[in-house]
Amino acid sequence: MGIRGAETTTSIIEPYWKGDKTDELEYIVELMQYAEAQQYAEDGDLQKAVALNSFLQEYDNSDLKPYAQFALGISQGGMGDIPASKETLQTFVDDNPKHPLVADVKQVIAEL
Repeated sequence: MGIRGAETTTSIIEPYWKGDKTDELEYIVELMQYAEAQQYAEDGDLQKAVALNSFLQEYDNSDLKPYAQFALGISQGGMGDIPASKETLQTFVDDNPKHPLVADVKQVIAEL
């Protein structure tokens, strides 16, 4: 037994996420700046990856801040600036004690 009218593949229901910012220009710009700096880190261009520091200064309250701190700390360590790397990574731990990456960050600090 079926229900007539259920043949349609479209729906008038559109998903909604509380706090969705994907249509906000400011958020898009923030995300693009983070992605650019993060890409430098992933590409191994550590000199340019320190742009994450600028991102952190400009977007101090960003949801992306912990990830930027982590990538910046790794980049600083990769460039041989161990004191700056440890400081950045320790700030990550202090600011985000329950973040899923805390154990990884503590391990990196211990290995520096």
